[in-house]
Amino acid sequence: MKETVKSDPNEAIVVIFDTSGSMGSKFNGDPLISRMATVNAIFSAFADKTLAFEFNHIVKLICFDSVVTDKCEFTDDFNKFI
Repeated sequence: MKETVKSDPNEAIVVIFDTSGSMGSKFNGDPLISRMATVNAIFSAFADKTLAFEFNHIVKLICFDSVVTDKCEFTDDFNKFI
């Protein structure tokens, strides 16, 4: 299903998210945090700041491990994107 966008965006951003098994390993050797937890924190901060500042752009989410999967087509609906 194609997403409709309400207005002309200033930019389009594609977020590519690695979901492979290696993301379960520790981040920078820290025994308390994994790479996936770090990426999730960065992803959440990006989405929160984008919503807070009301930037006029659209986003798309792609995940990959052994295959590449479109998780969210271009949208300006950040609740759907998150």
